[in-house]
Amino acid sequence: MQIKTGSSRVVFIFKNFVIKIPKFWRLSRFALGIVENLTERYWYCADNTVKTMDINKYPLAPILYASSNGLIMVMQRATHPSPLAIVRD
Repeated sequence: MQIKTGSSRVVFIFKNFVIKIPKFWRLSRFALGIVENLTERYWYCADNTVKTMDINKYPLAPILYASSNGLIMVMQRATHPSPLAIVRD
């Protein structure tokens, strides 16, 4: 298992899945982490709604579980980075 931290969330990386939780050590980061989890849940249709998103244009790792309050998100681990995550010089 690996642990990576971003600006507002901590990501626990396992072989086949990742767990994203908000950072707990600053209130502002905690609130932003919750908002980010809820936003991903909404965008990626984990709330059983239908969105119009081109899955070929934006390849997304499937969400396996997303709590309704934004405290935890479990996603399938991506096998390769998204083209949007690649930074070009």
